[in-house]
Amino acid sequence: MLAAPAGSPAAIGVMVGGGQTQNIQYINIASTGNASDWAGDTGTGTRQLASGLSSATRGVYIGGNGGAQLTTMEYITFASQGTAATFGTSGNNYGSAGMSNGTRGVWAANAFAPNSMVYVTIATTGNTTTFGTLGRLSGCYYPSACNSTTRGVFKYGMAYPGFAATKFIDYITIATTGNSSTFGNLQEFAKRSANGVACSETRGLFMGGDNAGYVNFIEYVTIATTGDATDFGDLTVSRGDQPAAVTSTTRAVCCGGYTGVRSNVMDYVEIATTGNASDFGDLTTAEQQWTGMSSSHGGISS
Repeated sequence: MLAAPAGSPAAIGVMVGGGQTQNIQYINIASTGNASDWAGDTGTGTRQLASGLSSATRGVYIGGNGGAQLTTMEYITFASQGTAATFGTSGNNYGSAGMSNGTRGVWAANAFAPNSMVYVTIATTGNTTTFGTLGRLSGCYYPSACNSTTRGVFKYGMAYPGFAATKFIDYITIATTGNSSTFGNLQEFAKRSANGVACSETRGLFMGGDNAGYVNFIEYVTIATTGDATDFGDLTVSRGDQPAAVTSTTRAVCCGGYTGVRSNVMDYVEIATTGNASDFGDLTTAEQQWTGMSSSHGGISS
C-alpha cells in the first residue's frame, strides 16, 4: 500500500513513459526528495510520448511508442503499486495532452490525428469515444493541459506539417462534448512543454518547453476566466521535450525532460504564488517525453 505524507492524504505523483525502460516512478508531492521506483511497470512497451490523466483513485494513459505505435490504453491504481492493466484501445495516439474533471478524461490532439479530441470514463474500462474537434489548435500535437472540475484548458505544442505554430490557448467544458473555444494566448512560445496536469482547482501552469533551444519559463492562467497567460517565474533548469508534470491541490512538480541530454531534475512551485521554482529532488533515472498523473488532482479539489 502506498502512503502519502502525513497531513496530505492525496499527494501521489506518478510518472510513466519515456524512452528508457518500462519502469514507473513516483513521488509524494507534499514532501521533497528523490523519486522512488513503482513496484510494477507499464504493461506494454516503454510508452514514449504517452499522455496521462487521473481521478483521485486511478491514473490512465494513452498511446505512446514502445518500438511501434501503441494503440492500447493502460491504467494504474494509486493505492497500490501493481503493474499497469489494460483499459481499452484508442487507435494510434501519441503526443497528446490529457485533462480530467475527476470522472471523465479527455485527450486533445496527437501526431496521427492533430484535430481530434477523445474521451473515456475513468472509473470504467473501454475504448475512447469522439469528443469533438480542435478549433484554433487544429494541426497541433505535443500540447499541454490543465483543468478544473468543469473546464479543460490546453495550449498549442508542435505544429503538424502544413500548419503554423501559434501561441493559442483553447478550452473545453469537460462534462459536455463539442469543439474547443478560444481562451487566450501564451506570452511565449513553449513547444513540447510539460505533459500531465499542473494546476490547482483555480489556476493552471505551463512549464518549460522548446523554443529555438530549451526554456525555463513558467506561465499561468486562471482556469475559470478567459485571457492571455501571465508570467509566473522560472524553472531551476531550462528544459523541454515533455518533462512530466504532477500536482497536488497546492503544488506543481516538473519532472525530467531534455536539456541536451535526458534530465533527472525535479523542481516545484506553489501554485497560488508566483516566483521561481525550487529543487525537489532527483528521478531514479533521467527521462524525457513522458507523462505525469496525480492522485490529488485531475479536477479533484481535495
